Amino acid sequence: MSKIDTYKYCARALAIVGFCIIIICASTLPFNDWSWKSNAELFSQYGNFIGGLVGSLFSLAGFFLLYETLTAQRQALEQEKHKNETEILLALKKDFENELSCLTFTLNKSRVEGLNVLFLVRDIQEKISEKDIEQIRSDSNIGKTTKFVIKHSYESSVSFFKYNKSSRIPEDLKKMFSVSMEPYYNLICDALESLSFVTDDDELNQEIKRYKNNKNELFI
Repeated sequence: MSKIDTYKYCARALAIVGFCIIIICASTLPFNDWSWKSNAELFSQYGNFIGGLVGSLFSLAGFFLLYETLTAQRQALEQEKHKNETEILLALKKDFENELSCLTFTLNKSRVEGLNVLFLVRDIQEKISEKDIEQIRSDSNIGKTTKFVIKHSYESSVSFFKYNKSSRIPEDLKKMFSVSMEPYYNLICDALESLSFVTDDDELNQEIKRYKNNKNELFI
């Protein structure tokens, strides 16, 4: 039984008890001797008794109903907020996946697109020849362009993780989102690490260390 149901049943119980007291006291001594004679003093005492006791019960029942209403509204607002934050996270994840699908890598007129770019760059030393690696090293534009697009994907993933961690959605849902994005984050870091080796980019290599250290702060 939820807390809302508990307050609702308590309010109903108090109201029923109050009505029962009214009926019982109206039909038994000392307020009713069944003589059917008008007694203003006795009627006044009955009114004071009912007003003091039953009125308090009804007031308490009203308080429970008010609290139940406010609690239900608060829960509805929280659920709406969770729904909105979940939709934002799904949109961020969708934007990130769209960005990944736009990745391109061209070498010797050979073009790779989408997520395959990350896999290729991650395994670049195994998948392309030494001649191609030398071309990448000699043509700084290839390395700079590739680094830029992959780093942009990295920043998008970080935005997702930060929003996920700061949101007020249930923890199990946060964990689910984090787990679903973690492989992408790791793949991006591995691809950048491989690229830093191929291009002899010491600055990027230092950034990779920082990226990997950020994992504990970003993941749930």
